[in-house]
Amino acid sequence: MVIFDANFLLLLLDPDVDVPADPATGQPLTRAKARVEHLIAGLSQSYELR
Repeated sequence: MVIFDANFLLLLLDPDVDVPADPATGQPLTRAKARVEHLIAGLSQSYELR
């Protein structure tokens, strides 16, 4: 089972949402939306293999 929070879902569903800040630097996370899309693609593949 995989669980996501609202921030993750907003990045996935809303193209205009602001990306969260990196706690270490205070700067917006780099490639946040691409990372979310990559995670979803990987999870989709792993569930297709079952």
